[in-house]
Amino acid sequence: MTKKKKYNDGLKKLTRADVDASDDLQEQWFPIEAWKGQVLMRAVSYETYEAITEQAKSDDGGKSDEEQVGMLLLSKCLIDADTKEPMYRFDEIVSLKKKSMWAFTQLAEAVSEINHTSELEKKTSGAVSLQTENGATPSN
Repeated sequence: MTKKKKYNDGLKKLTRADVDASDDLQEQWFPIEAWKGQVLMRAVSYETYEAITEQAKSDDGGKSDEEQVGMLLLSKCLIDADTKEPMYRFDEIVSLKKKSMWAFTQLAEAVSEINHTSELEKKTSGAVSLQTENGATPSN
């Protein structure tokens, strides 16, 4: 039996105009201790996520390549603080694989946190995880 959620008097009743006007693609600074600094991440829209998973599908239209999905997400989320544009193009983002596992893990965790993907990962069997070349996730 599913528990019905109660109306919360403390929250505003949203209209379509409220939803359409909401700026929910948040930006947040994340410390990258391995680099002794911080990076700015921006959440992606669901539309962007769908495009990423479509782009990462195998040539036969099958399942998306999990590593490619993760790298595409990272390339969209990691933004330059001055220009607010992606810091790396997808063809450049692979250079981060040459950085420490520690830094890469912190980036992967930031992508997951800014996009609130822990629940999505459970539903998609980890399709939004960043992976290393040998297929292991950075947290393994």
